Amino acid sequence: MSQEVGFLKVYSRLLNARYGDGVVIDLPELPLSHETYLPPLTFQLLLDNAILHNTISAVRPLNFYVAVKSDNSIEVGNNVQLKVRPVGEKDSTLDKIRIKYADLGKRIRVDKSEHNFSVWLPHLGGV
Repeated sequence: MSQEVGFLKVYSRLLNARYGDGVVIDLPELPLSHETYLPPLTFQLLLDNAILHNTISAVRPLNFYVAVKSDNSIEVGNNVQLKVRPVGEKDSTLDKIRIKYADLGKRIRVDKSEHNFSVWLPHLGGV
């Protein structure tokens, strides 16, 4: 997971160059011994999905976060401010992540509300 967070920190600098204060990314500080594993680029896929489906502005920024829970599961989410014109292939990114986890014998959970969207990724320690 530390590699995924490190990659997302670099990627966030690119997004800041493009969107300025329109995208706010909150990433966890991880201890060196943290052993939660993820399929490659999971965080980037979820961030790109959030950018694809939501409006972005400095006045109403897209707030994206990653949080490690006490059971080592990971919650990844964002505020919802959907674009006026819907984007096609609504769940293809989530389907890709579901398939990656299914191949590992795990399931993700997706929670959607009017104001928040979150994906819960199960612990994959020891993979």
